[in-house]
Amino acid sequence: MRRIVITVAVALAAGLLLAGCVETGPVGRWVRSPEVERQFRSGRPLRDHTYYYYGEAVAPDAILAIDNRYHLRTKVWSRVAITDKMLADWMYWINTEPVFACPYYGGILLGPEDQQIGVWYTRKQRTTIRMLDPVTVQVYMPYNARGPCTETERFDDR
Repeated sequence: MRRIVITVAVALAAGLLLAGCVETGPVGRWVRSPEVERQFRSGRPLRDHTYYYYGEAVAPDAILAIDNRYHLRTKVWSRVAITDKMLADWMYWINTEPVFACPYYGGILLGPEDQQIGVWYTRKQRTTIRMLDPVTVQVYMPYNARGPCTETERFDDR
């Protein structure tokens, strides 16, 4: 009997702990797009978007361009007044040390109803996107779950 009570208590505790990790609220996603990759590599910023970067200001780990119809709430991304020269310089430095096992990709940032919120460019494969209200989006720090990009990140952080 004691063993059953302990088993039930552990199962309940695990269930409550896992319930705290469940995503709440409307979530979006990002999808790769060769067209967006070409747009970033061209060095021409989208004029109706606000730009943000994550990482180093000279050669960011990730770039977001949020459509001006939306607002980004963040503690992770740094807003920047983008220029053609700045984006071209970012592309130059990003391509100076290419990591062939873990290249940069571009894509579309989609809201919970598959509406396009913006575009992104990074070698990171995953993130969490939440809509806080119909026009406010939160994009968490991008990351790689596993694979060669994860190994590259460990090497870069030494």
